[in-house]
Amino acid sequence: MIKPKFQLLTIRAFTAPSKFKQGRWFKPSFVFLSIAATSTIVSISYLINSNVITKKPTELQNEYFIPYLISRRVVNDPNHFILELTPQTPQKVNIWSQLTNRSLWSVEIKQPEIMVARNYTPLPLKFVNDETDKLTVISSKNETDNVNDGKLIIFVKNYDTGEVSKWLAQLPLNHTVEIRGPFVEYQIQDQIDHINFFVAGTGIVSPLQLLLNPYTSGIQRPHVNLFYSSNDLQNELGPLKNVLYNRLYDLAVKKHGLFQLWTFEDSKKQNISDMKNLKNFIKAVPPASKLSDNNTLSLVCGPERYIETIAGKKYDFSQGPVEGILGQKGWSNKNVFKLS
Repeated sequence: MIKPKFQLLTIRAFTAPSKFKQGRWFKPSFVFLSIAATSTIVSISYLINSNVITKKPTELQNEYFIPYLISRRVVNDPNHFILELTPQTPQKVNIWSQLTNRSLWSVEIKQPEIMVARNYTPLPLKFVNDETDKLTVISSKNETDNVNDGKLIIFVKNYDTGEVSKWLAQLPLNHTVEIRGPFVEYQIQDQIDHINFFVAGTGIVSPLQLLLNPYTSGIQRPHVNLFYSSNDLQNELGPLKNVLYNRLYDLAVKKHGLFQLWTFEDSKKQNISDMKNLKNFIKAVPPASKLSDNNTLSLVCGPERYIETIAGKKYDFSQGPVEGILGQKGWSNKNVFKLS
């Protein structure tokens, strides 16, 4: 039998040559100190190697990136896809119950090759099963089911200049990506009871995150007007289209008209850059003079050109003045916020 070899630190007893016996350096106190120091070094090395001292966090948090796996990808069209991200360590905290429908939040995904990160807005959705791409809204009635091991659903557009989105589009299933968050971009104040969302493309995730979160016990849903512009709603959204129409239609009926939806599709010649469509769009936008600054809010999200058309240019570290369509309607920085 071949005995396994172990490299262990062994302290052997030996008899020093006679010429050293009287040496001062070989006093018993020196031997004991040497043994103690060696044991301390070995103990510290063990603790570090076993990750006891520097144990990495496993719950999603905004200070450290933690590993997730790309567990599912649904391609809607050549430029839009949906990702399901599963944490390597199942999460114990139900983030949806902590961040209610008054918080608009995102997570950062890191592109390690060029060391950049981009924010993506998770949706309170999950896949019905492994055999279909159908998505369903999570339910607040089953805590274990809703934690869902901390899986995140994100909607991604593959931009030509989007380094992170291009990287995500090319990654295989079960590839590891690093995520941190949540980061609350905007906290809707309790007194706000009327919200206008002006969104384009993947900007639809912001109102969906707010409207679909089921943890709204004790929280009054605001009245929401949603103005949504896209190239082709069916192709871009994929399985999100049914969620948008079915769930939000239910809200409109059950909440007695507290939700209204306007859609503008380029494929149907409804682009708001066309003068005729723009006039109809402007007509549907409520003027600020009819509303109160204290309980009304307009949120704008989409490509830079769209944001500039609706509310004026957004700068890197500044909201900038409210111009565009909302500026013409009398809105101001008091009740307009341009989302990233």
